[in-house]
Amino acid sequence: RQAAADLLGCGNPHSANGPGEAARGRIAEARRLAAEVLLGKFADRYACVFTSGATASLKLVADCFPWREGSSFACVADSHDSAWGMGEVARSHGGAVSEIALDTATLSESKRRQAKGDGAAPNLFTFPGENNVTGAKHDVRRWVEHAKRGHLGAGGGDWY
Repeated sequence: RQAAADLLGCGNPHSANGPGEAARGRIAEARRLAAEVLLGKFADRYACVFTSGATASLKLVADCFPWREGSSFACVADSHDSAWGMGEVARSHGGAVSEIALDTATLSESKRRQAKGDGAAPNLFTFPGENNVTGAKHDVRRWVEHAKRGHLGAGGGDWY
């Protein structure tokens, strides 16, 4: 109820009037809080962008990522179709696409076969925190650390 009541004084954030200004302020505060919660001390290094949903978000990331020859996109088998669509964008820019299994054995195996890329091309990895069909939950922190160490078995360079 309080959240709904707080929005009553807001208008179109693109309008040059009092309610529009109130909406812009609320949106800026929501962005700041979201970045703070999600990124902690690194919040000031990133911009928080609101989209209509996950598919629009993934498309925005894929379209803006600095793909180039030698880049890699890795996605787990459990990912949503929208995530797989990011791989098509990577391919269109000369990037390679690979599938990573989520089981522990594959995680250890991919760590042993770390790729020997040119070390310069940026790479992108995506996976679901939770599968929207089966409800299976995955260890987000573990996979982020795995990607940061470059142990995804595809591409050299930094992983994002």
